[in-house]
Amino acid sequence: MWQTGSAASDWLRSTPIPFAQFAWAMTRKALLHQLVGTAVAAAVMISLGAPWPSTLYVSALWLAIVLLSYSIFVVDAYRSRQPLVRLILSFATLAIVEAREHGWSIPLAALFAAWHLRAGAKT
Repeated sequence: MWQTGSAASDWLRSTPIPFAQFAWAMTRKALLHQLVGTAVAAAVMISLGAPWPSTLYVSALWLAIVLLSYSIFVVDAYRSRQPLVRLILSFATLAIVEAREHGWSIPLAALFAAWHLRAGAKT
């Protein structure tokens, strides 16, 4: 996503493409693959005897991390910036929150993703 987003942003810089179209075109197929992969991984976990709550938690946490990272990548690619600092700060915050309160990093990651996407749409 990082390399593709940067290359697409450079290539499309001269066109007046809105952020929403750019973001959807960049993330549509990758998000679908992540959803399918997460469903397959959850099915494997269940078949190996993992409890349902643990499986749902791990799947939701993975998808929240994917959503957050994709939102940071696509916004920074659209703005031609490097996403590394935002990724590190966001994931460090999620790790601290998760260490203090189990499960709160999932809604926080969704909130961060929405915040980044809203900031990208304002540009």
